[in-house]
Amino acid sequence: DVYLKEGDNIVCIDAYLSLKGIIKGKVTGPDGVTPLEGIYVSVYSKKDNVSGDAWTCRDSVGATDFNGNYTVKSIDSEICRVEFMDIHSGKYTKQYYNKKNTLDSADELICSTNSILRDINVSLSPAGFIEGTFITRNQV
Repeated sequence: DVYLKEGDNIVCIDAYLSLKGIIKGKVTGPDGVTPLEGIYVSVYSKKDNVSGDAWTCRDSVGATDFNGNYTVKSIDSEICRVEFMDIHSGKYTKQYYNKKNTLDSADELICSTNSILRDINVSLSPAGFIEGTFITRNQV
């Protein structure tokens, strides 16, 4: 601690701030070109996990912008996995980086302070759905 009183002049007290890591990318449709707006992006890591073997959500962007772009800031130095989920329209399947279907199989990214991981891009596949008419036993 440094305590100053009026009139004190202290020199040679330097401080350095480091930036946390950043992940950036773009989310597109199945064609790899059409940008998808409103896709929810989450970053998972094992940091601060008591058991050390479970992935926990560390940060979320909320949604991709009109051009399908996203940026996740303030990531500590850690191993991360990224999830992409269409929570609004349901037209696209949930996916993890790099074309993986589960969090456990997702590719790991090494995040570090003062670094930007660019082009963490994904093309989401269309979701399946069931269409038909509901019939009760009495209608058969």
